[in-house]
Amino acid sequence: MSCCPQIQLPFSNVSSSTITYTATMQQQFGNTPRVFVYYYDPVNGEFYLSNAFFTRVGYAGGTINIDHGGPQRGYIVIR
Repeated sequence: MSCCPQIQLPFSNVSSSTITYTATMQQQFGNTPRVFVYYYDPVNGEFYLSNAFFTRVGYAGGTINIDHGGPQRGYIVIR
């Protein structure tokens, strides 16, 4: 079992993701969650953590908006 609560959301072949940040999620993670985006590298078959330079994450009107910079495959972790 992990030490910290988290939600993991996969995505495939999308340029952006929009996640509804519900009241339940706000109770669990606070007003501003930590969002981590992992992208799949087909060359080595592994996932790597993106940095803020390549991935834009924003919060607006009860949603988390993520710009992947083009079609990508991976998963989002909310903590």
